[in-house]
Amino acid sequence: MRATALVAFAAVLALVVAACGAAASPTPEPSPTPTPVCAALDDLQASIDAIDQIDPLNDGLDGYVTALQTVRTDLTGVREAAGGQLSTQIDAVETAVSDLQGTLDSLGDGSLGGAMQEIGDRLSALGTALTELRTETESSFSECKAS
Repeated sequence: MRATALVAFAAVLALVVAACGAAASPTPEPSPTPTPVCAALDDLQASIDAIDQIDPLNDGLDGYVTALQTVRTDLTGVREAAGGQLSTQIDAVETAVSDLQGTLDSLGDGSLGGAMQEIGDRLSALGTALTELRTETESSFSECKAS
C-alpha cells in the first residue's frame, strides 16, 4: 500500500511540475514584420554607401554617374514603398542627388581632381539628407528601427 501511495504521489508531483513548467514559459511576442519601406531604405543606404567605395582615379566620372543611377532607382523604390509618407525627407535626398549630379555634369569630360572638394561637400549633404530620411522612417515605421 505504501508503495502504491508513493507511486501515486510521484505521478501527481510530475503532473504539477509539468503544469507549472508550461505556465512558466512565456509565449514569445512575434517580432514586427518589416514593411517594404524598410527594405527599400536599406537598398538606398547600400547604394549611397557604394559611392564611398568609388576610386576617383580608377573609376573616374563614370563610376559616380553609374552609382547615382542606382541611387535614383533605389530612391524611387523608397518613394513608392512609403506610399506618400516621408515626402519631405525623400525630396531632400532627391535634391542632394540632383545637386551632386549637377556638379558631375558641370565637369563634362574633365578631371575630377579640381572638383573633389565640391563632390565631397555634395556627398556630405547627401549623407545628411539620408540620415534625416532614416530617422523619420524609423519614427513612422517602428519595424524599421535599427537593431
